[in-house]
Amino acid sequence: MTTRTASAVLLALTLALAAFLRLSDLGEVPGWYPDEGSNIAIAESLACGKPGYLAFEDSYFIAGHVPLVYYEMALLFRWFGVSIVWARLLTAALGLLTLLLLFLVVDQVSGRAVALAAAAFFAVYPGAALLSRMAFTYNQLAPLTLLALYGLWRGREGTGSGWILLSVVCVGAALLTDLAAVGILVFFAVALLFIKPRALLWALPLAVLPLAAWGIAIWAAAG
Repeated sequence: MTTRTASAVLLALTLALAAFLRLSDLGEVPGWYPDEGSNIAIAESLACGKPGYLAFEDSYFIAGHVPLVYYEMALLFRWFGVSIVWARLLTAALGLLTLLLLFLVVDQVSGRAVALAAAAFFAVYPGAALLSRMAFTYNQLAPLTLLALYGLWRGREGTGSGWILLSVVCVGAALLTDLAAVGILVFFAVALLFIKPRALLWALPLAVLPLAAWGIAIWAAAG
């Protein structure tokens, strides 16, 4: 068996183990968490095309939440019906995507052995497995953060702006995923200041633009 084949087999086994830990009995384990109910209620309202929230009709509670993951959930609800299983399946899939991206990024940065070890650790790490099983919006921050870091790493010496643009898109998407991504934006700006300071002039405004556009749209709709 070649080294490449052995690595592929180990990665496949790691993904299978991670999938088992994140997908088995997804609707029952763990039990309902209040924030999951709130997230599902917001996504259900979007799926039905109304601004209501729980028993409150015409509520703009949703306006205080950045929308990307809610729209993803809403799309699943429109296709398959409203269920905690579909909400959790989305975040569990994001957890598996994070594992795959972790392997690919670490493989480029530190080599195959370290990448396999990182993927195996992430697959069985209790906190990562548990949170992937819960319908929290910030589960989408992990894969976006990995892609943003990879774009910065690849773009630090490149002459083009393609890799920096990848980071910009990921940071912009992260800001529309959860406001905790403000920390990612700060890191992105500081890192870019050191590796490509001139790019900061266009990259930072472009990264913030989606969030700003969403905020203006919500303000205009409420006014």
